[in-house]
Amino acid sequence: APTFGTATVRFGDAEESTRNALLRLCQPFNLTRHPAITLPVPTPFGSLPVGLQLVAGDTERLLEIALAVEAALAP
Repeated sequence: APTFGTATVRFGDAEESTRNALLRLCQPFNLTRHPAITLPVPTPFGSLPVGLQLVAGDTERLLEIALAVEAALAP
């Protein structure tokens, strides 16, 4: 996770805008109109946040899956 206000991030030898890097895995589903959801993943105190993105063919099924995953991730 980049620090708030960071304009660019580095991937190996390449530098990319933070906005592009953060949206890279979301935009394809926006363009194809697939429902997607991101769930927070529990992490140890002091570690960087982690999110799990789920994508499905229809919203109802996506929500069913998200609820099951959320329950499985609960501490």
